Amino acid sequence: MKNLPPLNAVRVFEVSARLGTFSNAAAELGVTQGAVSRQIRLLEDRLGLQLFRRTGRRVNLTQEGRDYYTTVRRALEAIDTKSAQLSRKRARQKLVVSTVPSFATKWLAPRLTSWRTAGPDIDLRIISSYEPTDFRRDGVDVAIRYGRGPWPGLHVERLAVEELFPVCSPGYAKAHRLRQPKDLVRVMLLDREMTEGWAEWLAAVGVPSADLRSIVRMRDAAAALEAALGGQGVALANSSLAAADLASKRLVRPVAGMLVSAHAYHFVCPPSALERHSVDVFRNWIAKEMQRTSAPAARPEVRRRQSQPA
Repeated sequence: MKNLPPLNAVRVFEVSARLGTFSNAAAELGVTQGAVSRQIRLLEDRLGLQLFRRTGRRVNLTQEGRDYYTTVRRALEAIDTKSAQLSRKRARQKLVVSTVPSFATKWLAPRLTSWRTAGPDIDLRIISSYEPTDFRRDGVDVAIRYGRGPWPGLHVERLAVEELFPVCSPGYAKAHRLRQPKDLVRVMLLDREMTEGWAEWLAAVGVPSADLRSIVRMRDAAAALEAALGGQGVALANSSLAAADLASKRLVRPVAGMLVSAHAYHFVCPPSALERHSVDVFRNWIAKEMQRTSAPAARPEVRRRQSQPA
C-alpha cells in the first residue's frame, strides 16, 4: 500500500466534498477551518492534482476530485459497514430524509411510532423543503418527491396512486348544505399550487368553473387541509395526506367525485445508497405503509384528464 495517502486527510476530503464548504466540514469534524484546509492541501500535494476549485465560501470538486470522491465514499462506507457488523455493540445508524413540508407534517409525523418499530437502530432526521435535493451537497440519503418524474441518474420508485377529492369539516358541509359537486361553486375553495387543481376536478365531474365565488391558492397542501379543518372552506385533498383526518372524521368528503392524479409520491435516492442498511429499511417500510394506507388504483369515479406539467 505504498500509494495510500494519510487516512485523516482522506476523511477530511470526504466530509468537505459531501458538505461543499470547508467551514461546514470543520464544524462536523470538530476542528478549525484552517486545519481542514491544511489536510486538503496535504492530500492534493500527495496526489499531485487539484481536488477542489474555490468559489467564494464554497468549494467545488474538479473532475479528478469527483472521481476520487466516488471511490473514497464507497471505501469509507464499506469500512463503516464492516466495522458495525464486527462490533460487539452495533453503532446506531443515521438516515437523512428530505421531503416537502406537507408530506412531513401530514404523513410522516403521524407514523413515527410505526417507523421506530421498523428501524429501532436508525436515527431519522427529516428535512422539509420545496427545493430540489442535491444529495451530495445537502448530505441527504433519501428524498420523497411529489411529481411525475423521471429524475435521471437516480433510483426512483412510485409509492402509491394519488386521488384528489374535496374535503371539509363536518360543520362546514352541514352549514353550506353541500351535497352535489355543483354546490361547491358558491363556497370558498382551497387549492394547492403544485399539481392539478379545482379547474381540473370540476371539469372532470362536469361542473363549469367560470363562475366560482372564491379560490384561495396555497403552496403547501397541509396548510389547505388545516384551513379546511378550521371551517374556512373546502380543500382539494390528496388521498395520502387526508387519510388520517378522514379516518378520525375531523374531515369529511361532502360530495362524490374524485380525480386520479398524474402526480405521485416517489422514493428517490442515488443508486449506490440502496446498498446501505438504513436506506433499505426505510425503503421497505415506507413502501408498505403507503400501500397499506393508499387509495385503490382501480376505483376511478371520474375520468382523469391530462394536466399541465408541474
